[in-house]
Amino acid sequence: MYMDEKCRPCSLPPSPKSTAVYAFSEDTHTQTITVASISAVYAFSEDTHTQTITVDGVLRTVCCHWNRDWHFGPVWGALRLRNNGYEGVLVAIGDEVPQDQAVVDQLKEILTEASADLSQATNHRAYIRDVTIVLPATWRLNASDTACRCCSTSPRDTAQVVVDLPNPVYGDNPYTLQPGLCGDPGEYIHLTPGYVVNKQSSERTWGRRGRLFVHEWGHLRWGLFDEFPAPGDPAFYFHDGRLEAVRCNKNIRGRIHRRDDRGRCRINPRTGKISADCVFSPDASETTARASMMYLNYLPTVHEFCDKTGDPLTDHNQLSPSRQNILCNGQSAWEVMRGHSDFRNGMNPSTDGDRSTTPKFCVVSHSTARRRVMVLDVSGSMKGDRLQLMRQASNLYIRYVIENKSVLGIVEFSEAATTTVLLTEVTSTNVRENITGMLPKKTKGGTSIGAGLKKAMQMLVAGGREGGQMLLISDGEENHAPYIKDVIDSVVNSKIRVDTIAFSQQADRKLGSIAAATGGRNYFFSTTKPSTGLVDALGQSVVSTRRFNPGDEPLMIHSSAVSINRGSSSRGVFFIDSTIGRETVITFSYSNPIAVELTSPSGSKIQQHSPQYQDDTNFKMITIKVTSTAESGSWTYVITAHSQSTVTVTAQSKPKSAADVIYVTSWLSRDNVSFTSSSPMLQIYARVNRGRSAVTSASVMAKLEGPSGRPVILALKDNGVGCDNRRGDGLYCAYILPADIDDNGRFGVKVQVLNSGGGARLSARRQGSAAAVIGDIGQDSRAEDVREEETVEQFERSGQAGVVMVGNRPHNPPADLIPPSRVTDFRLRLLDSELHKAVFAWTAVGDDMDRGNASRYTLSMAHALDQTSGQWTQNISSSTPAGDEVEVTISLPDISGSQTLYAGVTASDDSGNVGETSNTVTVPCDV
Repeated sequence: MYMDEKCRPCSLPPSPKSTAVYAFSEDTHTQTITVASISAVYAFSEDTHTQTITVDGVLRTVCCHWNRDWHFGPVWGALRLRNNGYEGVLVAIGDEVPQDQAVVDQLKEILTEASADLSQATNHRAYIRDVTIVLPATWRLNASDTACRCCSTSPRDTAQVVVDLPNPVYGDNPYTLQPGLCGDPGEYIHLTPGYVVNKQSSERTWGRRGRLFVHEWGHLRWGLFDEFPAPGDPAFYFHDGRLEAVRCNKNIRGRIHRRDDRGRCRINPRTGKISADCVFSPDASETTARASMMYLNYLPTVHEFCDKTGDPLTDHNQLSPSRQNILCNGQSAWEVMRGHSDFRNGMNPSTDGDRSTTPKFCVVSHSTARRRVMVLDVSGSMKGDRLQLMRQASNLYIRYVIENKSVLGIVEFSEAATTTVLLTEVTSTNVRENITGMLPKKTKGGTSIGAGLKKAMQMLVAGGREGGQMLLISDGEENHAPYIKDVIDSVVNSKIRVDTIAFSQQADRKLGSIAAATGGRNYFFSTTKPSTGLVDALGQSVVSTRRFNPGDEPLMIHSSAVSINRGSSSRGVFFIDSTIGRETVITFSYSNPIAVELTSPSGSKIQQHSPQYQDDTNFKMITIKVTSTAESGSWTYVITAHSQSTVTVTAQSKPKSAADVIYVTSWLSRDNVSFTSSSPMLQIYARVNRGRSAVTSASVMAKLEGPSGRPVILALKDNGVGCDNRRGDGLYCAYILPADIDDNGRFGVKVQVLNSGGGARLSARRQGSAAAVIGDIGQDSRAEDVREEETVEQFERSGQAGVVMVGNRPHNPPADLIPPSRVTDFRLRLLDSELHKAVFAWTAVGDDMDRGNASRYTLSMAHALDQTSGQWTQNISSSTPAGDEVEVTISLPDISGSQTLYAGVTASDDSGNVGETSNTVTVPCDV
């Protein structure tokens, strides 16, 4: 919190008693609250530490209470740029890394150097102010390290930098996992202990470590892409009759030649193809260019990012077919960076550069024993089925989900709050049963969410401690003091993470904001029957964000819900693979009595009188615990209902080895959107891995549950189309489009991954952007290693991606206004100069972004880059499904007086919607 004597402090946005609509914008740092058609906009300035309040367009007040953490970011991992300094930088070391103080010492050296290089690269607009290094729980703190207090909710889950054992595809090469589109942040930067400790070897291979870190920071923070050729992409292009190396800036000097004899590169006049042994050798002694850090950051003179300034030493090369140009539609690095909240509208302007850029470091130990408090709503609106559903899911969570040796307490609240279970270490089955016996059985009164938070916080901070986790479940709007706004500052300052589950559409809209403010996650259970939303959310709340392989966490294999008529049966199947099988538990929560038969892959049956079969009529839940390691293969269950019953089924199991387990991470690109008819609402992402290797060709589906109760099923693809920026890397994506949204309100998103046919593979492709190695750059040097892709056995995983709040949807939205996706891999496959013919190829896109198929492509060519919209055009009808390849042969136009043609392609659909023009391809007129 920051105060200024010249103006008064201001409070958090109010919590009106009447119904309010909240809309949050991370991009503009604003919150809009609409009550009875009157809108109040709260705008927060990170530059001046002020808050302005505008009501119906009229500025009403300015105050100086800057409280960004309340709304915009978690305490741990809340990376932000304030007064030119990045705060909240987290570096986490993996559990499998052997203790070595040199890792910590060298990390400090790397980040100190990187801070100075970052300041120089951004014209003194940004540097690293503070860094927290999180050690594995087994490491001892060194006396020379400055320790800082740490919460017990595992801050490493949000680390921006990870030091862990090598990925089999990358080795010691640093890389950044970058799943999103241009300008979207990456997940994290990956460094290996070998890279960190072996300074001389690392700098001989990749150059100065500080500059390399700034290169990776460009991927992570600002969503920039490489400006050197990506693996498998062309290393050269033609322009003005010359063969040019893919690079930025064009004034980076060097020589194009054959690798072996250094002779002139061969170009086939019939095909236009460049020989595979052609390379570009950068010449550091002849280079004076200052850009770009996203190209060869190891060159001595390179210390800036490219920009479109006209300066020949930093000017962006828009023609180069780099991933930056392809995915950012020709934008320079600085054009993308100026659109980021770090620098938008002049934020964090340049300083004189005299300030110290040395970061402040502190070192903490990762805590494996988490402290949690369940905060359960028992107000009158939770009576009946809602209370029973919460009891069933909480019983499952306490008995089988939370970790051994974790610490758990329970608070229940209505108009006031009561502690029903003090913080208790979970050490045995008896302890778990005792805790479940204290779950609420009655409901009454109004709702004071603030009272529940306050009581839980008092438990977690007792004895001067800080940190911990709350799991808040509530179904209604708060209507009694204390309110969320009354306690949120204290919760944030205590470094407590709050995960929230909105139990129904009527749940208070501020649940999402408190999760965001504390670094927690927000989930949603629609209460529509049948639904697995509640058990999915509770299971997901103990899962880390997968910066590291899972440890002893149970993995949700399968969850389903079904309504069964009296006397009828329902059959289901789930798969257990060889990477899991410890402590396998299958549960069946029911509304009315049922009988279950479970059959293993070998044919063994577990039935009502089997010793593994337990029917708890108090919680209405049948549990089957597999006593030994569960068999791998297909398990089948049959549920028979004695009377009409709604049944929720879960199957979970623990890994045999954390280093080689199949796991899934899923998330949403946004959690709050305003409805629009002409563009996608947001993206759903899922990453599938086995250990450190990507899994491709799996079936990945998302299920949306919204206000209407009508489920929407979407297929996530890994085909390089639309929101998937790289084919075959184990990252799957799908757009949520306007047609998927049938009302305003919350939409919960569940992701299910299945490999029932055994068609999935371990990918040999890279999952992120790897640093450039010093040396020649050529067609073959940038190719990916060709390795046989291993077949992956049958498996199944399930989890919650999160919840999105949708607002401003009209009652009757217009018809199809969604265009096809932009083609991002348009390429010249063959060129026949004698016959004046060219073969172009690209990956087909959809009718609506990446769905279906575009009905027509328009291929355009021109003599000038700015005329590619149609000096010469050719329309091509198509029925090729999105993800498949399109190849066309065309006759080249009259090329007299020109040495280069510029070509592009656009897709359109039957409704006349036209996508953006693809990446530009240069066509040599005289090879």
